[in-house]
Amino acid sequence: GTNAYWMTLASAITKRVDASWVVGTAQGGLDGTESVAGTPDTSTWYYIWLIARSGTGVVDALFSESATSPTMPASYDFKRLIGAVFNNSGANLELFTAYETWGGGLHVSWNVPTLDIDLASTLTTARRTDAVKVPLAFSVIADLHIQIEDVTSSSTNIVTCPDIADAAPSTTAAPLATLQLSSSAVGAGGSAHHLVRTSSAGLIAARSTLATIDQYKVSTQGFHWPRRN
Repeated sequence: GTNAYWMTLASAITKRVDASWVVGTAQGGLDGTESVAGTPDTSTWYYIWLIARSGTGVVDALFSESATSPTMPASYDFKRLIGAVFNNSGANLELFTAYETWGGGLHVSWNVPTLDIDLASTLTTARRTDAVKVPLAFSVIADLHIQIEDVTSSSTNIVTCPDIADAAPSTTAAPLATLQLSSSAVGAGGSAHHLVRTSSAGLIAARSTLATIDQYKVSTQGFHWPRRN
């Protein structure tokens, strides 16, 4: 991670996310940041680190709940963040397909996208923030399907990064809008596929020109991660 030591994993290895770290393939990979040693916490992101022991040249990998400071095994002195997995509420890893992008980044596509935001009469003229299923501790670009509906009224709506200054959506002035709904349309609903940058807490922001929107839904399809960490 400091560009001070070149790490090469000579061949593919398997690391278990349900056991404490032991060197080598088919061995445990947890670094001890979990609540109970050797048992992964549920609804938790686990960050994948490539690690090296420069004294012997051994290169391995581990899982940590920390995206910045994993607990390193004795004598391992170099590390690089290379990926992340999500252990869901059922204690199962969310399956995904990863594609390499420019500069060695990753485009992660969830095999089964989830409905992360499903709100009735909650989106208003005041900005709100909500979590989507992306890694935490750094900003990524979330790949989202967004649906906004109101059966009676027209509205202009925006979904954006919380780090951007709060401003009302508009059809004429910046920051413009994500979805504009016309009451003349059947159900006054609209849906769109958008790439939205998240905050480092995995949040997106939204607001409307309408006092209360009937339905606001967001499904996370995946995320784009430059992996420059």
